[in-house]
Amino acid sequence: MPLEAWGGAALHWPDDHAEDKGATAWHVADPNTKWFGPSESSFMINYRIDNMDEMIAQLKNAGTEL
Repeated sequence: MPLEAWGGAALHWPDDHAEDKGATAWHVADPNTKWFGPSESSFMINYRIDNMDEMIAQLKNAGTEL
């Protein structure tokens, strides 16, 4: 996976016609980062979705605490 100058990779999805042109950023953070604060997590996963309202409704219906 080729890395960009900022230390991560930009993954492109040619079949995705969203405004951002179907790009997903991938990056490994420094172990001591405060990037995820105030969370104590050591990583984060971002998913691409088409409809935020529908996604929130699905998560609530599944009992996810938001």
